[in-house]
Amino acid sequence: MITKTQLKAGLPFRYKSIKYTLKEFEGNYYVADFTGYVGNVESIGTKSFTLYTYVMGKAVKVKVNYRDCELVVE
Repeated sequence: MITKTQLKAGLPFRYKSIKYTLKEFEGNYYVADFTGYVGNVESIGTKSFTLYTYVMGKAVKVKVNYRDCELVVE
């Protein structure tokens, strides 16, 4: 499990076997994997964060619980 503090610090985490990192750009957060951009962060709560992106003009939202994320120790 990761914490909100670890997430905001940009520490890598694994969700459903894929490694992700939270990045910041001009005051906004987004999630990236090894290929790059995955989605924009809509909100960061105490137990989860929500991200969104668009696929063929349709908005897609994903809520990710911290307990489902594993901190990657490098």
